[in-house]
Amino acid sequence: MSGDIGNSHIKAPWTSPRSLFRFRGTTDEHGWTRIGWIGDPCLVSRVSRLADPGGPRTTNYEPRSPRIRVHLRSSAVRNAFTLIELLVVIAVIAILAAILFPVLANARERARQTRCVSNLKQIAAAWLMYAEDNGGRACPSYYWHEGWMYNWDFAIGPTGWKYGLLGRYAKSGELNRCPSFFGTTWDRPYTGYAYNASYIGGDASTSRITRAPCSLGEIAQPSRTALFADAGFGNPASAHNYLRAPSDRTSGTFRNGTVHFRHNGWANVAYADGRVQSTNKKCRYKPDYAPECGTLSEDDSAYDLR
Repeated sequence: MSGDIGNSHIKAPWTSPRSLFRFRGTTDEHGWTRIGWIGDPCLVSRVSRLADPGGPRTTNYEPRSPRIRVHLRSSAVRNAFTLIELLVVIAVIAILAAILFPVLANARERARQTRCVSNLKQIAAAWLMYAEDNGGRACPSYYWHEGWMYNWDFAIGPTGWKYGLLGRYAKSGELNRCPSFFGTTWDRPYTGYAYNASYIGGDASTSRITRAPCSLGEIAQPSRTALFADAGFGNPASAHNYLRAPSDRTSGTFRNGTVHFRHNGWANVAYADGRVQSTNKKCRYKPDYAPECGTLSEDDSAYDLR
């Protein structure tokens, strides 16, 4: 292959006579230039620099045949995405998203449920330490003193909140927050759990204790007596902090005091022996009022001291 670098016609040895080109490109320091059809592999041939050895190493590269120009343009069009191809890609992505999003959401909820179990274990441990420091008497659910309502988790008063009766035994106030609870908190910084007030923590009025907390010795089966649980009432679920047995009408069984099965239909429950268990057994619930809330048993067997 030979010819004038500047403006001559160079015939590629592998083409027919009508496939003539004017080359425009850059040769390297060894005198090699890259030529060939667009889309072909790298075809390299030595170009003799006879016309102007000292001049710029550039050549013209342009198909002279109109048929070749059409071929090049059609090749560029074929390399682009069509509208149908784009729609197919979008549809595939949408199908994959529909399959993967529920899986990822369930995995995230399982992680939250695991954190919730850890929180309840530490709250139950704090409850046991309180009882040991107070002669085996359980922590009160709440009481009033000088304008403040002291609860098992937080004290609420005219100037805001502070840590409650179990606060000195817990590592952080954030332990009282279930990571899967997003309802109304009723002036508490963290919430999501309720304490068995019907049989363990008792009740109080603004002036006196109306039902005293139980002693640890009164709990006949600690492994079957609910101590703390995921709690809520209404739809969407709002927080409450006192777990009520079905027979306890202090706050109304379905108005307040129910368990919230917030972890994909499961609820975490801490028992008086310190263990935490997940349950999906939902009793005495009203689907039209609070579809995610209910009690742990039809009677008081999951709450009482027997």
